[in-house]
Amino acid sequence: MRYSASGMDAGRSRNVREDDEPQTDDRYLLQFWPAPSEPAQLLKQTGRTAATWHEFATSPVG
Repeated sequence: MRYSASGMDAGRSRNVREDDEPQTDDRYLLQFWPAPSEPAQLLKQTGRTAATWHEFATSPVG
């Protein structure tokens, strides 16, 4: 699986967009394909929101 996002910080700062407000430039892409399991690899991370979610996803539960 691959998760790709851009503009997450801008999207998070708005949180909710009203009908009369312009769209933010945040974009998200999830890709899945059949393959054996492998450990997660972080290829690139540039925003604070991405860092927060990566830390959450890789933290031990409990």
